[in-house]
Order: sequence, then structure tokens, then C-alpha cells
Amino acid sequence: LTTETLLYSGDIDACANTNLEVFLRHPSAETLSIGYSHSKHEHYIQHRFTNKVQEVIATPTELGNSAMPLQISCLLLFGAGLGHVLPKLMSKRDIDHLFVCESQLDLFYCSLFTLDWQQILQSCIDKDVSLYLNIGQDGEQLLDDISAQSQKIGVHIMAKTYIYKPHYDPKLTHLFTELREHLKAQLVMSENLDHVMYGLAHTEYSIAKSIPYLLKSQNITLNPTRRDFPVFIVGNGPSLDTAITHIKANQAHAIVISCGTALKALVHNDIIPDYHAEIEQNRACYDWIAQSTSPEQRQQITLISCNGVHPDVVELFGQTKLVAKAGETSTALFFGKEPQSQYAFIQHAFPTVSNFTVNFVLAAGFKNIYLFGVDLGFKDKAHHHSKYSAYYQQAQDVSNFTEQEYGDQRLPGNFCESVQTKYEFKIARRHMQTCISHFTAEVFNLSDGARIDGTYPLRFEDLLVLPNDKFNVKTEFENTCFAISQLQPYLDNYLALKSHPNIAAEINALRIRGRQLQSHSDVVALCDELRAVLFTSLRQQQTLTFYLFNSIVHTFCALLMGNINACCEPEQLATLSQYWDECVDEILQHLTLGFDYDYSCADIYTRSHAVLAERAHNHHVAVINHERGLSETELDGYCCAIRDTCSTFLISTGDSVNITDRVSSEDTRIQVHIALSHIALSGVSNADDPTEFLTWLDSLAMASPDTTMFVITHEQHI
Repeated sequence: LTTETLLYSGDIDACANTNLEVFLRHPSAETLSIGYSHSKHEHYIQHRFTNKVQEVIATPTELGNSAMPLQISCLLLFGAGLGHVLPKLMSKRDIDHLFVCESQLDLFYCSLFTLDWQQILQSCIDKDVSLYLNIGQDGEQLLDDISAQSQKIGVHIMAKTYIYKPHYDPKLTHLFTELREHLKAQLVMSENLDHVMYGLAHTEYSIAKSIPYLLKSQNITLNPTRRDFPVFIVGNGPSLDTAITHIKANQAHAIVISCGTALKALVHNDIIPDYHAEIEQNRACYDWIAQSTSPEQRQQITLISCNGVHPDVVELFGQTKLVAKAGETSTALFFGKEPQSQYAFIQHAFPTVSNFTVNFVLAAGFKNIYLFGVDLGFKDKAHHHSKYSAYYQQAQDVSNFTEQEYGDQRLPGNFCESVQTKYEFKIARRHMQTCISHFTAEVFNLSDGARIDGTYPLRFEDLLVLPNDKFNVKTEFENTCFAISQLQPYLDNYLALKSHPNIAAEINALRIRGRQLQSHSDVVALCDELRAVLFTSLRQQQTLTFYLFNSIVHTFCALLMGNINACCEPEQLATLSQYWDECVDEILQHLTLGFDYDYSCADIYTRSHAVLAERAHNHHVAVINHERGLSETELDGYCCAIRDTCSTFLISTGDSVNITDRVSSEDTRIQVHIALSHIALSGVSNADDPTEFLTWLDSLAMASPDTTMFVITHEQHI
């Protein structure tokens, strides 16, 4: 009725046949986003493995051979009309999993009279086809339902999802675009192997250090009048630049929380937030924070984060308060099931730190919240974050943000018609809206970015914050909303799962060496067997096998399912089996030696200069040059930040072990020695064996046992 166009222009069967034949010859398909192309996490086991596998199975597209295979894993029929195309499709192709999505209830009702649904259902039973009906949903519920269903059947099933849209509906074009994006992101939005291992190690640290966790609302005794205290949540969107003066004018009468990289923008403008929020578990956060704040400033700030936060980030701040993040392996193992736990599990803490902070503040019971710089978009791609933040230096963009392609993605604006955005921000907005809808609170949005449903747009001139007793509110909040009790049994259970004698045998059952694959059915059977090992482990609850391998097994299966022809080649399959064995061996090694803390980095040189300058302040410093090809002049230039802040500065060669033999009597007052790795500074990839350097460093430490020593290096083994 909207377009006044007939759904079928002639004979229905003939139209359905023509439509289907065109689709089968030139099908539309979406593949899952697998692999990792950035440098920050390129050392992760899962990313290294998937990139190696993709190199093996990558095959050039064969022109003229784009027709749909006779047997496929997954097809999404988007808009079935009167249903005539459905039995024809099922007769021409063998489909393992068939999703039928019809947003128009009237059309589905009509199909009950035009289509023999009993025959369709019987055919599904006979052919062992999984049929999923999604009727009457044309928005976010559809995306959520598809996500939930894919988790049940295994995300790998959607490795190559064919999408059939028989009829054009202009009202659903935007949804169809979002659906395609949503399908691609199913794997990358979930936990990977390394995230699990680091999360477990970091959470174990937080519990061992007795860092308090946020309690459930019913266990919080915060005075109800305190809950109306204003809370400023400050994101790093471009509109933060115009909000700074208003935040500064009211900071004495509101709790101010900086989110991620917004911290530098606030500190640069002499605003010390009460709390700083971080959500990432990798160590890169340490680099950003350490280079943009001083120890004195950080001692005035309390860190708020979730259970996976990096220990080194915790050590930067005066205090830390944490919350359990739902859906994390570390949360399931260390906090148990949510209904029985006394601790809060926040459900919408991703994908941005602003999402986490909004969820944290609402879960803590505050009901008067103001958003600054939570733009989730930008009007000008050249001004994508606050220009006071680390993304810019002297107002010049030093990031790669503008080099990335985001397409023409837009969101309705808070104070304008629309803003440009990217997929991550669209997901962030959707989760933030859902989160806010689950709480009774007033959330005012002063950000000049995307409109967030459930918030009230508020201009700066309408902001009114009355004088109040901020110190006592913070004190009562921190004393009544957090605890660190009843977690020891979960810690003991985790350690038992980690060291169970059956874990090695269980993991070895995942190996595929010697396996032969010749068809689609063989690949499906292999994936089913690997998943069976995982879910047996989950049911028995004796080892960590399921938790460690859940993501990487499904990623491996997705790679196999998306490239069936390639992985059925014996030579390629042998290589894949070898890579998989090597990956399993590496995970077993981590399990035996213990899980490390994450060592990702960001802008490490700027951070190292800042941190070393802090450590060297007013100390007597000796820089021991162990790089034979590096002159003292070059070394002096590299260490200018240290030289400018210390009391005395000496450069010595690293040839001699006993430093006291190399320096004058005045230099015996040296308190800090900084050893510079020749591997890190020389830029020579095949420098001397690092074992030599380690031996020298060990001898130096033994000769000067009372000396504080820092090693600057990028080499993990050092």
C-alpha cells in the first residue's frame, strides 16, 4: 500500500520461479569477520592462529562460478511474502539451518492459506533441517533473536550466511543493512581465547589484592537521598571541548567520572575527576594514563572498572572499585551464578567505556545522571574526539581515525538532524538505550552528538546543580556499595579446575591430526565432534577446557565451514592440522606455566619517557649502554626526559659487570640504574643473542643488589 505496487505482477508461481532462479545464480552471502589486522593485539594466540589459517585457505574468487552450492549451512529468508518461494527453495538446495524472517504479520497470516506449512515442516523433519521462524519483528528484536539463536546452534554455522530477500521493502532497507553488519560481527564481538586467559589472571589478582566489588542493589545500604546526587559522566567525544567550562564550573557539586581517553582532556583543563573509568583489560590503558597524568593527580582519583582490568592500571591509582561484568568467563568462574551472588553483574558494559560507566552508575543506584562528550558520532570526521585528548597534539590529529572507512552511517542527532557514526558506536547507542530502559533514573544528555533514546536533551544554559555535601556522599557511597567477601570458595574452585589431572587428556581430544575431510557433511561432523568435547567439559565442570577453547574452536570451525572446498584438499588440511596442533600445544603450555598478564601497548615511547622521567626525578641515574653500535650522543638524546629531571646523570658502557669500577666516588650515590636493551634501541632485527643480554643483566643485578633497575625493551623474552 505504501508504494501502490503489486507484490506479484503476474502468475505467482512463475514470479516465484523467476525470482528464485536469479537468486540461485547470483546469491548474496555474508561471511563472519574473522582474524585481526591491527597491531595492538597481533601477539594474541587466537589472532596469530586465525591469520595463519586464512593464509592457507585463501583462494581467489572464480569468475563465473558464483552460483549457490547444492548444500549450504545457513540461509536467511528475509521477507517470505505469501511463501510460494519457500518449498521451491527447499527442493533445490539442501540447507542445514533456515531462518525465515517476515516482519509483516498480515503477509505471514496470508501464507497460512496459500502455503502448505504442514508439508514444509514435515520436509524439515525428513531432511534434518533446522527451521527458525521470526515473525512480526522489524527492529532490534530481530537482531537480538538472530544473535541468541546463533549462540545456541554455534556461531560457526553462520560462517557463510546466504541472505535471500525476494521482495523490496524501502522501509526495511536500513534494517537489512544493519542485519548484514550484525551477522559479520557475531564472532568478533565475543570473548576470544586470550581475553579469557588474561581475564582469569587479572581477576585472580584483584581478588588476591582484596579489591572491593559493587554489591547488588538490594544489598546496598546507601541513603536514598544520596541517590539523587548529580553524577557527571564524561566521554571523549568532540563536543567535550565546548563542555569543559561547564564541567569545571560545577565539579565541586557533582561526582565527575572520566571515561577512557577523556581523562587527559579533563586533566589538561585542571579538572581532576573523582573517578576514572576503564573497560579494556589490555595494558595499553596503562600507556595512555601514565603519559597524560602525574602520580600526584592519580592519587586523588579512584579507578572504577570491571573484573578484568589490568593489574598495572590498578597500581596507577590511589584506590580501585570494581564490578563483575556479565557474560565474561572470569565472572562465571569467580562470582558464580548471578541469582545466588551478592554482587552486581552489569549486563550492558560494552562496547565503549561510556556504556560501562552508565551501567555502573545506574547499578550503583544513582538517579540523576548527566552525559558530557558521550557523542557516539561526529559532525566532522576531522574532529572525531576531544582535541584536548591524546588523539591530537597541538590540535593536529595524530591518530589513524580518519584513515578508516566508516561508510555513510548516520544516527539521529541530539541537537541536530543527524551525525556521522561508525558501527561500534551504533552498537554502543543501542546497548546504552537498553541499559537505561532497565532502570528508574533521569539521564540528561548534554552531548552534541547522537540522540540516545531514554535520555533528556539538555542545553548547557539549562544545567542547574545546587551546592551540596559531595565529600560525605562519596564517602558513604564507597563504604556501603562495595564488599570483598564470600569469594574464596570460587577462587579455590577455579584453581582446582585449572589443575585437574584430566585437563590435558580432555584438551588433546580436540586434535584433528590424521582426519580426512571430503565433503560438506564431513566438515559439519568434525565441527560437531569438537563442540561435543567442549560441552561435555562444561557439563562435567571438572576442568577449564570449555572456557579456554570455546571461542577458538568456534572460530576454527567457522574458518572450515566458510572454506569447505579448500579445507578438503589433503595438503591444505595437513597444514591446518599442524597449525591447530601448535595452537593447542601453546595453550597447554600457558596452562602449565600459569596465565600471564596482558602486555599490549600503545604509544610505548611517549609512555616510557614519561614514566622514566617520573621515576628518575631527583635521583642519581646511571644509564648503562649495552648497545655496541649506539653512540653516547645518540643515547643522551634518547634519554633527554630522564636527564632533565634527575639530580645527576651518567652514561656508562655495559662491558663491565661491576659498576663501582666504572664511576667516581661521587657516583656511588646512584639510586637508579636504567639498562637499555640493544635489541630495543638498535632497530637491528637479528641483533646479538638475547641470552647474552640476560646473562649480563643478571650479573649486573648480583653485583649491585641494592640498586633499582629498569629495562627498556620491546622483546617479550627479555
